[in-house]
Amino acid sequence: MPCIGFFERIVVLLTSQQDIHLTAPKRNTEANNSMKCYADKRQRAKENPVTTGDTVLVRQPKLNKLSTPYDPTLPIVKERKGTMITAERGDRYKVTRNVSMLHSIQIQTATG
Repeated sequence: MPCIGFFERIVVLLTSQQDIHLTAPKRNTEANNSMKCYADKRQRAKENPVTTGDTVLVRQPKLNKLSTPYDPTLPIVKERKGTMITAERGDRYKVTRNVSMLHSIQIQTATG
């Protein structure tokens, strides 16, 4: 018992105190889930719809007044691991970025 090591004596616990120690981890996870739901609701958090196979725009640093916010090349998402996304283009161009740096687009084909 940990109380023997700390206090060098046996501490007698009442049955209600023992129950608190047994249910504490469960109540802790419930409280954490409740706080996460509240925070997500307040911050309007939502899942990012970028999935494997999507064509994406990759955000690039603004070098001067004329540079575009996104790289004009269009890589395709090859792998997603949580918020980390790896996209590549045919000519050995491979980029790994956070999901917040990518924007999924729909390519419309011209029919004639």
